[in-house]
Amino acid sequence: MKLRWGILGLGGIAHRVMKGIKGAENTEVLAAGSRRQGKADAFAREYGIPRSYGSYDALLADPDVDLVYVALPNHLHKEWTIRATRVGKHVLCEKPFAMNAAEARQMIAAAKKHNVFLMEAFMYRCHPQMAKLKELLAAGTIGEVRQIQASFSFGGVSEDNCRMMHTQGGGGLMDVGCYPVSFFRLVAGEEPRACRALGVIGKKSRVDHWAVGCLAFPSGILAHFDCGMMVNTDWSARVFGTRGKIRLPSPWIPEENEAALEVTRYANQKTETIPVPAKHYFACEAEAVARSIGQRQAPEMPWEDTLGNMKALDALRASMGLAWNWENPAKKPSRPMCC
Repeated sequence: MKLRWGILGLGGIAHRVMKGIKGAENTEVLAAGSRRQGKADAFAREYGIPRSYGSYDALLADPDVDLVYVALPNHLHKEWTIRATRVGKHVLCEKPFAMNAAEARQMIAAAKKHNVFLMEAFMYRCHPQMAKLKELLAAGTIGEVRQIQASFSFGGVSEDNCRMMHTQGGGGLMDVGCYPVSFFRLVAGEEPRACRALGVIGKKSRVDHWAVGCLAFPSGILAHFDCGMMVNTDWSARVFGTRGKIRLPSPWIPEENEAALEVTRYANQKTETIPVPAKHYFACEAEAVARSIGQRQAPEMPWEDTLGNMKALDALRASMGLAWNWENPAKKPSRPMCC
């Protein structure tokens, strides 16, 4: 039986998801929802979606929609995720999951209360290359992990873009820096004991245009990243161990024929390229959702993992002098360090 999706919010990410999940098993996109009927109709025609709605509430009222994919701007994630859970809809919510950890707790509590599936849409977690990475690390291929580094950025994003607006939860850290932070925590297998970041903050946008940061973990692992919306950097990730290193050339957006891991062993300095199965990352995500509906959480991105990432993002924003409380920018978190 196919899981019937409703797409809530029809911006750029919704288009990319639709192009990627065509080959996903047990997935059918049944409805598209926008604030404007014309936009919903056009989106539905483009992708052959049977139903289109000119309001978000109308889509939620469709009894045949099993799962709602919340593809809205960050500041709307909490409201529409909770509304969806109240009418018994499962939810896949775009990253970053919420504006802060406090909102994330409310969203998770709503999913528990209404007994529905809920997952943060970190699609990279669902791709086979992450499973292969975990397998290599567990086998001790590079010894004990000591350091991790990662980068994710885009150049040329305007301050007028919603992804750069303070009121909508914008900024480089929230939009793309959340990926390296998530990756570090996955590799380390624990929550950081300290988080620090430096960023260039726009006077108009009041968010970080580009930033660098580091996380320290209880085991001694150190991780550092760079991110931004107005800078172009290398998108790769690297894990350094006592006996070797692993490089992921395309960790966040693995294309169907490009995903691979490069393992270099220090003993002989030889690099082995390990390919992973070719599959679109959004198709992998859709299938992960379908597999885990009955358990209400997906092992690729469980609730505690999502909450841990939001805590780390709160701490990193605070260390840059940015408030975690978006409605009251003057209010700083009582504990600037996460956890």
